[in-house]
This record gives sequence, C-alpha cells and structure tokens, in this order.
Amino acid sequence: DGEVLLRMERELAVGDLQISQTGSALGGGRPRALSALRGERRVVAISGSPGWLLAELRSAEVYRRRLEQSGVALVCVAFGEEAAWADASRAAEAAGWLWRPADASGWRGYFSDILTAKDGSAKAAAEEGAFFALSLRGRSCASGVGRVPWDELLGTKLPPIEPLSPSDPPAPASEEEAAVLAAQAALYDALRDVDAAAVRRLCSPEDDDEVSALAPLGRLDGWETVLKYDATAGLRLSSQDATVAGETAFSTGLEFPAGGKGASLLCTQRWARDQAGGWRLAQHRTIPYTALADAAACLRCDRRGCVALQRTGAAGPAG
Repeated sequence: DGEVLLRMERELAVGDLQISQTGSALGGGRPRALSALRGERRVVAISGSPGWLLAELRSAEVYRRRLEQSGVALVCVAFGEEAAWADASRAAEAAGWLWRPADASGWRGYFSDILTAKDGSAKAAAEEGAFFALSLRGRSCASGVGRVPWDELLGTKLPPIEPLSPSDPPAPASEEEAAVLAAQAALYDALRDVDAAAVRRLCSPEDDDEVSALAPLGRLDGWETVLKYDATAGLRLSSQDATVAGETAFSTGLEFPAGGKGASLLCTQRWARDQAGGWRLAQHRTIPYTALADAAACLRCDRRGCVALQRTGAAGPAG
C-alpha cells in the first residue's frame, strides 16, 4: 500500500535527524540520532515561527515533569529567529526538559517535506505550527497542525513509562507558583470533602468557553451531581507543578483515587487572577494517565460543573 510505504520512508528519514540535551550532565550535549533513542525515549517535535514556539513552550512548561515521567524528548524547530524565543529556549534547555535540534536546517527541511506532502504547501510549518510524536519504537503515534493538546497527547499516546508515586511533593519555583499550588490544594480539599459549594466558591464567575462548546456534545452535570457518589472522597494529589504568566496561571498534578488500585489521572487547572490578587479556578480538566494505558475518556469542568467526554471507536495503542 502506497501510504504504508510512504510512512515507513518518513520514519526512516526522521530516524537520521539528531537532537542533543544540553542540560544533561550525562549526555554532555552530544548529538544523538532519533534512531539511537528507540527503546529509550519517545519524541515530540514542534515546528513554527519563534513567536508560535514561545507560546508552545509556555504551554508545555507546566507539564515538564510529565515529559520526564513519559520518557519524552521535546524538541522545537524554529522557522526564523527572535531574541525572546532564543532566551526562553536556552533556559528550558538548561533546565533539561527541552532538547536542541542538532541540525536545524535538516529539521526544517523534514517538516517542510511532510507538510508539503500533506497539503501541497509548507506554509503551515512557519505560520500555523505543526507537531508529531514518535513512540518508543520510533513509530509515528500522533501528529497535527496547530497547538499541541498536551494533556490529551500524554493521556492517550504518551502515558508514563513506570507506575507513578502518590507521594511526589509539589515543586513550586517561585512564591507566585506556590500561591497557585495553594489554590490548587484548596480545590482538592473541597473535592475530598465532597463539598460542591466550596468548589464553586473557588471558581471564576465566568463560564469557560471550551466547557460551553463541549456541553452540547455530552452533558454538563452540576457539581452536586459530579460529587454525588463520593468518587473524590479520599482522593490523593501528588507531583504538583504550576506556571504563571501575567493574569493567568496553570497547575498540574497526579490524582490517585481511593480504591483505584494504583490507577492515576493527570489533572490540569487554568486560573484567573481576581481583583484581590488571588487565584480563581477558570477550568479544571482530568484524563487517565497510567503506565502503558491509553485513556478513553476525559473531563472538562468550570464553575457550573463537568462535561464527561468518551472516545468513540477503538482506542489505539499507547506509544
């Protein structure tokens, strides 16, 4: 079949591309071919303009511990130069969670080729942005044009390599991040107490656009219904991280339901700063995130409650 042969050819070609982890004392910044990382690392590669990649990097930063838990080498390929992007990428590389393309022109050529084959134009690589993900076997397991849906990608195609710990501590890097994680802790106190009114008091008064758009596709249940059967009683939260950018913040963590037999979920919260300088929950989302399992459902929530989304059709293998 022509499509299968074309996919195999592209997977062979991408295996020759090289990346380096400049922040790693072990690797010492030595370039490694993607083919040499098979069985050791998954790969997520993102292309776009410097401004596009700067936004992608900020979106990915809150998931930096998830990238390590999922064995992901993240690499960004810039079409152009910009000082803000250069500074941000160097900082992420020094922190060890962003890898550097060893031959940027070769990487740009690869993205241009696959996007030209897709729609006859490589314009999307420089203007809209694009990404692909490789499994531990070096096989393509996800791709797209536009923003990377990080929690969905991690939950469905890049789950953790090993079982996760329910006792990993939070890791704020600043007082502002600590304040966000304090708001997150208050949310989980309310969830553990099965207190719908307390959850609503922590929320922004604004309806979330994504929850509003998804509600017709599922069912928007109020917090009393969501908490009705005590599913969140005894819920444990670990490995909490946060990022802050102006009036918006994000937090993530790992949920361990009581009686869940080791199953874990990835949670993400978006927060809006209120007039008093505190943080109000704008959106809460969860997706199963368990070693070598492919998530088949997720939740999207705001002040009104939650929409549960189920995957239709067969789930694909985890990467």
